[in-house]
Amino acid sequence: MLKKIVSGTVLTLLLIIIVTLPCNIQPVKAEPSNVTATYGSGYLEDVNGALVLHVKGSPYEMGYQNGFLLKDSIQARIQYQIQEMIDMGYSYEYLLNCAQAMEPHIPQEYVQEMQGLADGANMNYTDVLLAQIEGDIIFYGPGWTGCSGFVVFGNATRDGHLYHGRSLDGVFSLSPEPIDLVTVYEPENGNVFVNVGWFGAIGVLTGMNKEGITVGNKLSSSTDKTLDGMPALFMLRKMLQYSNNLTEAIDIICQTDRTFGLNIVLGDGKNFNACVIEISANYCKLFWAGDPAEDIEPHYSIPNTVRRTNHYVDPELAAIQRSPYDPRVGWEWSWDRYEKLSQLIEDNYGNIDAEMSIEFLRTLPVACPGNHQSVVFDSTNLELWVANANSTTPAYLREFIYLSYDDLFSEYLVDLTISSTAGGNVTTPGEGTSIYEKGTVVDLVATPDAGYHFDNWTGNVSTIADVEDATTTITMQDDYSITANFEADAPGGCFIATAAYGTPMAEEIEILREFRDEYLLTNPLEKGLVEFYYKVSPPVAEFITEHPSLKPIVRAGLVPAVAMSTVAVNTSPADKTVIVGLLVLVSVALVLWATRRRGRGPEYT
Repeated sequence: MLKKIVSGTVLTLLLIIIVTLPCNIQPVKAEPSNVTATYGSGYLEDVNGALVLHVKGSPYEMGYQNGFLLKDSIQARIQYQIQEMIDMGYSYEYLLNCAQAMEPHIPQEYVQEMQGLADGANMNYTDVLLAQIEGDIIFYGPGWTGCSGFVVFGNATRDGHLYHGRSLDGVFSLSPEPIDLVTVYEPENGNVFVNVGWFGAIGVLTGMNKEGITVGNKLSSSTDKTLDGMPALFMLRKMLQYSNNLTEAIDIICQTDRTFGLNIVLGDGKNFNACVIEISANYCKLFWAGDPAEDIEPHYSIPNTVRRTNHYVDPELAAIQRSPYDPRVGWEWSWDRYEKLSQLIEDNYGNIDAEMSIEFLRTLPVACPGNHQSVVFDSTNLELWVANANSTTPAYLREFIYLSYDDLFSEYLVDLTISSTAGGNVTTPGEGTSIYEKGTVVDLVATPDAGYHFDNWTGNVSTIADVEDATTTITMQDDYSITANFEADAPGGCFIATAAYGTPMAEEIEILREFRDEYLLTNPLEKGLVEFYYKVSPPVAEFITEHPSLKPIVRAGLVPAVAMSTVAVNTSPADKTVIVGLLVLVSVALVLWATRRRGRGPEYT
């Protein structure tokens, strides 16, 4: 209260203006009830029973957020995977040799992310790596999997949207505990994307990016395989993170050093197209939707459609997989699903939507008894439906949980990055990057150094209450980066006082500067008065300089201002109370004297 009296009295001596102070009503943001844990920019939420993890930042930061928020589940899942490989007959030493062969092919950003995950989950990095490359190690021969997938769009669907259905199956038993996780990545580089996977997996088998690219792979074994390549999950992760269209996706996959056989189904919900890439370590064959290249007995093409199970259609690849070519002989377990998918699509052509796509995935033999996870993407609207198995019930018999665009891509936590130019700093909330709940109203205070004054805020300023006010607020609706800009004062800073004392180095002027910086520039009302003073005082100062006889009069008029500034800066609160009262009386007397003198109209020489 005393501070306001002092600063208000000093300003009265310098100028008299009428101001209004607006009343700002700030919105209050309620925390979403489904967010269960946060760490840094990462957070975990339960959306209608689906566990959704959001991670954001550098590779290491995303890994650490993942590991920290899901530590117990990740530890249990990775230990289970390693023991599973050992139970299959692979020694731990052999697993390490496999890891040594593949690790040089893994992009460094994913190595950093694995290290972050290991640190966050308090685990050994090598075990985290082994969990990512399990599929490449055991190569999944015939009989190990029963995955199916399809993409339909355009005339094949009821609304023209692109729907991508994917069934992740295995003929082995279901996991003893739920393992499934939907992770939304917002990396520093590349696309925001969704990975529909499991605890501890940073690679991708099934996913969708914000550009509408979807992927679902189906294992397709052959004799053309190697450990000297990039693990499949990292290859598909790289594709999803850095592809904006199918051409870019195809290039990444076909130019990668690969390890083993896959049928990779891709969709593009923005450009309405789809394809299948059949790969092995050394072969890469492409089939577009409705491609006549698929018309190889008993296979056939369907317009605006691709579908695959676990065998190759391309004859060259089929030759290193099976003999004879006809999958109805010896590969019935894969052919039966291809045939059933084809029949379902043809019978419902033109009427397929998300609901019908789910029914396709519920239909045997498209789904297998070991159905771990089933997903339907609408990559036109960027939404998905996911069903996960538990220890007793396969995914196709369980509820498909809907995750909307907002569930996936609308952030709960957002970043505010603050910087400043030379001449001051942002004291509230401080400079650097801070994290807030979306909708939070953040106080901003920019404080100039001596000899400088605040100019304005620049950057992402659309939700700043007043960009020309050093003390204001910003409402966090997205990631924002703002800068507080400062400008040097004109020589002397206080124009009238400089003219009166004849030098900007006068002790009285230094006191006035300190008072200005400590009291006047720290709240919006008085900061506005200072800015008004800077605009109107130069001609007054010039007039004083041109009429030297005025200088002693002005210096006398400034005595109360200098005195009160000295009191405010240097004395205790108790002393200030007494002195301020006396100085107010003196100020009133001086104002009355100056008014009467001005009425007599003195001559200046």
